Amino acid sequence: MNKQPLYLEKDGLRESIVEVYYSNSPYRVEHIAKTILEAHGMGTFKMVHDPNNESVFLQNDFYRIQVRPDCISFNNIREYQRWPKYAPMIKTVISQVLSLQEITIDRQRIRYISMYPNVSIFDNLNGRKMTLNAIPPIDGTEIRFKVGISDQNYLGIATVRLTDNLPSIKSDDKVSVVDIQIDTTTNNEKQEETLEFLHKEEKTLFFSLLDTKYIDSLGAHYK
Repeated sequence: MNKQPLYLEKDGLRESIVEVYYSNSPYRVEHIAKTILEAHGMGTFKMVHDPNNESVFLQNDFYRIQVRPDCISFNNIREYQRWPKYAPMIKTVISQVLSLQEITIDRQRIRYISMYPNVSIFDNLNGRKMTLNAIPPIDGTEIRFKVGISDQNYLGIATVRLTDNLPSIKSDDKVSVVDIQIDTTTNNEKQEETLEFLHKEEKTLFFSLLDTKYIDSLGAHYK
């Protein structure tokens, strides 16, 4: 197995979305948003109402938080802040929301989308070219790898989806897309444990798929 880097300088990240779904909320989104703003360190956020639907955006120089009637979503605005910095901010917000009576966490989702222009991701899979039924992949071929966790009940799943040579929207170039999604299930009393476990497992899975030389070419940091 490849040695796993802590992070990549050229991670190609376009989206780093965390969604926390909740139920039994009797509160308007404005009230939930104001409750979030009262959290420690949240004073730099500006509140913007979305005129197209029932949601409120909270935004600063680094993060954008969207409050919807059944979900709070988080995303990075500029470069990814990395999980050790990103996660505490999310936990601060969620703990503030849970201080409201009658709100309970239903399920959670993490999604990372990375794009790598002018490279075939299938040509860089751990020293071997990917083929499907002995047929070389064509543009837009997609392969998914999954890892799940269960107790007595099914608790969650992480999916690594690789798509090769998609046409770029903004140019004639082609891009390979890595779409990683982690989902916890409803009625899971171990939401945080499940999320942390699958977050580590998808990272291990992703880096085990890639060729070491290609990983290093992306500016891998191991310390």
